[in-house]
Amino acid sequence: MTWFRLLYHHITYWIIGSTPEAHHANLVGCWFDLNRYENCIEHCQKYLGYESSDNIKSVMAYCHAALGDWEQAATVYRSIADIWSEHSYALGLAEAELRCGNLAEARKIAATI
Repeated sequence: MTWFRLLYHHITYWIIGSTPEAHHANLVGCWFDLNRYENCIEHCQKYLGYESSDNIKSVMAYCHAALGDWEQAATVYRSIADIWSEHSYALGLAEAELRCGNLAEARKIAATI
């Protein structure tokens, strides 16, 4: 079903003319559902080229973490404008800091939550 959604979103982008932001946001969701994190990161970056979004950044950070690229995940989590708006963002940053070996920073973030 996800492959059908992927095809559908490509068709709607080229034939109907959805916005580039909507197109890349839809593809982020499709690739994420398929556990194709490299593709998901690619479309997150394309989306962020048009518009800033903390939700898209958190998905991109999660994908980096799922691929084991903890330094990049921490960098993306730090770029989230309002990291304290969602506990999952802050916890993701704490885990990334912990996996990068920054135990003191991870403890500080976890204590803040």
